[in-house]
Amino acid sequence: MLLRVLILLVLSLTAFPAFAQDADDPSKVQTRLGANFKKKLSKEWDAWVNPEFRFDNTEPDRFLLEIGATYEPIKYLAVKAGLRGDINDTSEGLGYGLRPGISAKGKLPMGDFEGGLRLYYTFDFGQYRDDEHRLRYQGSLKYNVPGIRLNLQAAIEAFQRLNEGWIFKLRYGIEADYKFYKSKKLDQFVYAGYALDQYFDRNLITHIPQLGYKLNF
Repeated sequence: MLLRVLILLVLSLTAFPAFAQDADDPSKVQTRLGANFKKKLSKEWDAWVNPEFRFDNTEPDRFLLEIGATYEPIKYLAVKAGLRGDINDTSEGLGYGLRPGISAKGKLPMGDFEGGLRLYYTFDFGQYRDDEHRLRYQGSLKYNVPGIRLNLQAAIEAFQRLNEGWIFKLRYGIEADYKFYKSKKLDQFVYAGYALDQYFDRNLITHIPQLGYKLNF
């Protein structure tokens, strides 16, 4: 039942901005369908793989694949390093890109809630695109719903281009993930979310509905 609700939520979030657009509306829809596969290597270490498809409205626009590892020396800190590759359709043709990155996230458990502050550095480069060094600053609040295998999260994130030195975008997001299967060897989740990107360097708002699957083993 909950899975149906999550799917309907994302479909409605996708449809509403699309129908709301007109020729003078400076907004667009970027739907994201993804997955997360995470392997526990030890008490402190995880390895993960994240494939994702992105759509410009209903048209396939980009495929991404990210691999990496997470180190959690204590429950209050997580350090993550990864490498993302992508293939996307540009006005010049089909292009590729790479993005290595590293982040540090401080976590504060508060009963059923968990606060988070994250600093994330990335370096983007590739075909048909300019090299970009970025910093991303995120604050989040997660809620573990008592008695249900459901987590809710709200976050706000600022994006800064280090080449130019100013914040060019804010992202506001909400997400829900539901653990529908649990065993000694693996856990399975579905997740749904919605984000809104507000740009300051151009007149643009992007609506980002998200739907995906998670597997921890």
